[in-house]
Amino acid sequence: MSRLNIFFNAGMIISGLTNIPFIFYLRRFFYQEIGKIKWIKVAFTWNIIASICLTLVGLNLSLSVRLNDIPFILQCFCAIIMFSGVAIYCFIYSNLMIKKKDKFHSTLAVIGYIVAGMQLAFLFSWHSYIEWFATISLMLWILIMSVYTFYKK
Repeated sequence: MSRLNIFFNAGMIISGLTNIPFIFYLRRFFYQEIGKIKWIKVAFTWNIIASICLTLVGLNLSLSVRLNDIPFILQCFCAIIMFSGVAIYCFIYSNLMIKKKDKFHSTLAVIGYIVAGMQLAFLFSWHSYIEWFATISLMLWILIMSVYTFYKK
């Protein structure tokens, strides 16, 4: 394992764990802006699952590339759940923002749809460069939503 992999995996672990307080804050923000509807709870649940899976992927339990290794299969499963979960919660939050145009800027919803699309593009292609774009787009979405919710309050 190269040194860059160690930093990448550490970043995934830290990102997955530090995202959890933001997830609770985001849920509270949407409850205040829209009300307590079930779709916020669904998005919240998928957001938590995706963050836990991101942390597990970062642990890199698979140190070999043999397909019959249980840790490798577990890591792939967590990655699939993580990318799927991100696509689901970004799509749900974007739909909620579109429905409440008076409370949210439409650019936020479009960015969320792009992030969801990038996650799905990776799931269907498994190209490493799309994985980087998907990861970077997610980080940007989290940053943009953090700044937006901070200044909106």
